[in-house]
Amino acid sequence: MDDEAIRAVARQALERKTGARGLRGILESTMTEIMYEIPSRDDVEKCIITKETIEMKGRPKLVLKASSQLKDQRSKRFIIQATSVALIFIAAGIKKTSEAG
Repeated sequence: MDDEAIRAVARQALERKTGARGLRGILESTMTEIMYEIPSRDDVEKCIITKETIEMKGRPKLVLKASSQLKDQRSKRFIIQATSVALIFIAAGIKKTSEAG
């Protein structure tokens, strides 16, 4: 969050006459959509909440990863998935062999 966003949250909490739960409510209502969007994306490096985001006048600013970082991350994910599949097949083959023997 940038400094202006923090001030905007505090201002809204004071206007609503709420405490810590009010702060939480303001942040949750502001970030609900982005909280569900970001985990499904692998290209987001950073999410910046601005005053405009808090005031519901704009979306958070997303800083995207460099394409080389993204390719490297996707390659690593592919290797992990391929390894998992191979282990499943090996385990299935071991199980079949032990059942036959």
